[in-house]
Amino acid sequence: GRPFDNFRAVARLQCNALFIYGKRSPYRDPIPFAQVRARHPNIEYAVTLDAGHPPALFTEGQIAPIADFFDRQAAGRPAPAD
Repeated sequence: GRPFDNFRAVARLQCNALFIYGKRSPYRDPIPFAQVRARHPNIEYAVTLDAGHPPALFTEGQIAPIADFFDRQAAGRPAPAD
């Protein structure tokens, strides 16, 4: 069978969404992330976490992208430009 294409599924999302990947995750491919993000500005990827897969969320720096996403959603602010 054909491997699951999560980018096709993600592209159908109608809501704002944040996906978190560690820098060393074997599932992180920056090219499809950028392509989906360019077509769907409601989808964000936090790939700055210094972690593997799944990323650890133990420190303030690791949680900061998530907190920022929720703060921006609550205030109605758009995502920062890539």
